[in-house]
Amino acid sequence: MTTPVATTQGWRRGKLKSLPVVFIDGDRSARYPKRHELQDEGVLFLNTKNVVENHLDLNEADYVSQEKFAGIQKGRLKRFDIVMTTRGTVGKVALFNHPKHSTSLINAQMLILRAHPEHIDPQFLFYALCSDTFQGAVRNYASGSAQPQVKSWKFCN
Repeated sequence: MTTPVATTQGWRRGKLKSLPVVFIDGDRSARYPKRHELQDEGVLFLNTKNVVENHLDLNEADYVSQEKFAGIQKGRLKRFDIVMTTRGTVGKVALFNHPKHSTSLINAQMLILRAHPEHIDPQFLFYALCSDTFQGAVRNYASGSAQPQVKSWKFCN
């Protein structure tokens, strides 16, 4: 997938994998939160239903305990990370910049894109990922008719 990139010399097109971006999957290990471990407060645990119309909707958010959070290292969000859904309605994106939450976990059907801000503005990358061009490319990469999905490695190759 290609996306425009601003450089000090001007614009260039490049593949997403060539950008200064780290791709982070959600946790899929035995530590992954089980339904009975979700609670009404604690550390935010995002799932695909929370990503709507290019923003996060936390009205029906789930949370995990601090202890559960401490045991999971993979899939941790930082401010200005971009979350993208990879299963169901693929390619939905949101910028994580919530005033109440400085971190969060993502579920296994999501991907974190962490831009290196000294090389690419995370907000610019977010808007590029919202573009019709990128969203069309994501849909073209999706497979599966009952439950469309995009393997996270597709974004890195």
